[in-house]
Amino acid sequence: MKKTLSTFILLLSLISIGYGQPSPVPEIGLSIGGTNFVGDVGPTEFHMPNNGFGGLFFRKPFNPHYALKTGIYIGDISADDADSKVSFKNDRNLSFQSRIIDINTVIEFNFLPYLTGNKGAHTPYVFLGVGLTSFNPKANLNGELIELQPLSTEGQGTSAARDDKPYKLLTVNIPFGVGYKVSIGEIVSINAEIGFRRTYSDFIDDVSGRYADPNILANEVSIEAAALSDRSLSQTNNTDRFRGNPNNNDWYIFTGVSIVFKLARKYEPCYNW
Repeated sequence: MKKTLSTFILLLSLISIGYGQPSPVPEIGLSIGGTNFVGDVGPTEFHMPNNGFGGLFFRKPFNPHYALKTGIYIGDISADDADSKVSFKNDRNLSFQSRIIDINTVIEFNFLPYLTGNKGAHTPYVFLGVGLTSFNPKANLNGELIELQPLSTEGQGTSAARDDKPYKLLTVNIPFGVGYKVSIGEIVSINAEIGFRRTYSDFIDDVSGRYADPNILANEVSIEAAALSDRSLSQTNNTDRFRGNPNNNDWYIFTGVSIVFKLARKYEPCYNW
């Protein structure tokens, strides 16, 4: 993580000082689209977005090839073991949903020279950066959505897992992806983008390690904690068996379109490349 952040800062510094001409005017954009979740719960193969997101961002082009973009995105993610093709997951019968808030800063690279407002301008692009994700997994119990983190469903903070603390509801993410930009007017462009978020948490879906003893959860936390920890259809004693895969952190994906507006300025710099 430290190496990725250092590389990002170094690349940003080189881009920002490497050009002597005045930089293009900033832009603001609005995004909308769909979300996917890839983690312990639900299908891991390709599937269509099953929730939505919206966002607002500020983009500062340095030149026709590089830009810095900072944005905030709010959306929903969810997954259900019933949708998986894996029999283990079908029997495990876990599900969750969460509102996520994603704040990130990325560097964009345009493969073709591009500035919003240039007639006929269009280009594919890629991006890479660093961000933060806020999340709060919930599950349905008797028709009521229950927050899962306070329930210590894998025994965190109880005698069922003496060394584990409750997981945090904030994680670093590494955003990266690809997109396409098309300038459709003097101050307007349309962008289409798919963005991946590699997070540093394995608990976005509340699932990571082993089943806790339901009797300990019932006595030290609540009956709801025991009920939501093990929802397996087989009703066997799963204590200490693997509930998830602790070796893989969670991912989510934003797929959407943006409308981008170039902010006004009295003059424009002239670019010859």
